[in-house]
Amino acid sequence: MKRTNTYIPNVTADTLMLQENDEDPLEDWEESVSEMFEWVGMAALGSQRLSAGDRCDPYISVYAPPDPSQVGDLTVIRWTGFITSEFLSQVVETILSPNVASPSFVSVTAHAVPTSPVTYIPDDPLKAHPSLRAPHVDAEDTISLVCMREEGAAGQAGCCWLLAESIGRWDKRRG
Repeated sequence: MKRTNTYIPNVTADTLMLQENDEDPLEDWEESVSEMFEWVGMAALGSQRLSAGDRCDPYISVYAPPDPSQVGDLTVIRWTGFITSEFLSQVVETILSPNVASPSFVSVTAHAVPTSPVTYIPDDPLKAHPSLRAPHVDAEDTISLVCMREEGAAGQAGCCWLLAESIGRWDKRRG
């Protein structure tokens, strides 16, 4: 789905990394990261609140895109089924490629099947073991990755990223 005239937040390395020079660094960082992930969720849902022409009644919604934002084009791709780690690696490699005009950032959000006993199948099962969980209808397993290209020393492209994960009480990793 391609949307035009959409507010897109200006995501920088400062947005993704905790800055120690602020007076309240952790609180400010948590607020900016929460706003960014809220925007990612709204974009994934196709929310009209992100449209530059949206004039919603404040009794219906008080949402405002993160500040600063610019108006641009947004592409949302939805996928149902398994996504391979190779596909996700190609997304990151595309962002890092100097031959491609990369977007300001890319986000991948995945919702796992709550009744599955594992969250993922590793490429090499002998090296990595997936976390087990009790298959349950109320289980929760969502990850959201925000990744951006960052120019390093000597023109080398690097990657700055942030991963948020939501797990439920049925997951072995909790607590």
